[in-house]
Amino acid sequence: MVVVGTILLKIGSNPNAALLHFDKAVKLLGYENPVMTGNYIEALRQHGAYDRANDLITQLVSLPIYKPSPSTSLFYYNVAMLEISLGSNRQRAIGFLEQSLLHDPNNINGWRHLIELYINTANFEKAEQQALVVLKAVPNDDRLWYLLGIAVHHLKRFEEAVQHYSHSLELNPEHFAVYANLGAAYQGLGKVEEAAACYRKALPHLPTDAGKDTCFYLFLL
Repeated sequence: MVVVGTILLKIGSNPNAALLHFDKAVKLLGYENPVMTGNYIEALRQHGAYDRANDLITQLVSLPIYKPSPSTSLFYYNVAMLEISLGSNRQRAIGFLEQSLLHDPNNINGWRHLIELYINTANFEKAEQQALVVLKAVPNDDRLWYLLGIAVHHLKRFEEAVQHYSHSLELNPEHFAVYANLGAAYQGLGKVEEAAACYRKALPHLPTDAGKDTCFYLFLL
């Protein structure tokens, strides 16, 4: 049951079936295995059963077996993913991710999420610092270069933002949202023609109303 549920969870094509297998597993095995429970939390999240997941988390986090450790890193990562899905408490999500990554520093996706949360909570200096650290391990990660660009962009270091966005696009030229931010960085430097060119590249690939309430919309009229 656990193996089948985990496979279905990773495939992501049938969250209902994955949840059914985990429901059966926890009835038989309980919550003594934090890895299995972490996957169960993720199955509940994918199913949209947020209240059930939150109730379970409240029940488990105070137990000694669920203290932050290498064996609970997946549990806390998936709890953080639940908090991100809910979007109501970013600081709580940050705390769970930091606990997870302390014991599983090779989880690059976890670092991406954490850096994005730092940005979304206006902790731009910390986002920059963490992105630079992680990029030493994965220097060809276009997403991390993009997030680094956003962090320094918010700090009004537009030249550096242009460099980081451009490097991200070298690694992944199909990430069109980067062009929008690159345009804004050029605009911050007063480079109107470069900004307009970037916005024109970005707009056809962004949501229909993208740009209408932003500083670059006039370039697109």
